[in-house]
Amino acid sequence: NRQYGSSSLNAVSVNPGFVDSEIWRGFDAIPLVGKVFRFCSRLLALTSAQGAVTSVAAAMGTWKGRQEGKLDDVTYLAPYFLPTGFWLPFEMMGPFTGALPYTPRLPKDEPAESRALWEECEKLCADYL
Repeated sequence: NRQYGSSSLNAVSVNPGFVDSEIWRGFDAIPLVGKVFRFCSRLLALTSAQGAVTSVAAAMGTWKGRQEGKLDDVTYLAPYFLPTGFWLPFEMMGPFTGALPYTPRLPKDEPAESRALWEECEKLCADYL
C-alpha cells in the first residue's frame, strides 16, 4: 500500500488456512502416517473451496467489514476467528468463518523487511515486466 496507495490499489495478505487438498498427496506414500494424516485432515481441515475464500475475497475486495472506496492500511485475511493475543493454533485451524480482516503480526523492522522483499521481487520479475 505504500508503493501504490495513491492509485487506489490495496495490497492484501491472505491465509488460506489448513486445507485438505492435493498439496498433501506426498503423505499418502507413507503407509501408516499417510492414513492417520488423511483421517485427521478430513476432520480438521477446510475444503478446497473454503481455502479459496480468502484469495477470492482479496481479489474482489469483498471481505467482511470492508468499506467501499476506502483503502485499508494493512489487511490480512484469515478464514478463522483469531482471538487477540492468541494467534496459535487459531491462525492454522479452527471453525471456518469466511474471509475476516485482521492486522497481521509484523516484524519490528517491517518497513526495511518490506523494502527488501519488494526489491527482490522486482529483480525476479524484471524479465517478465
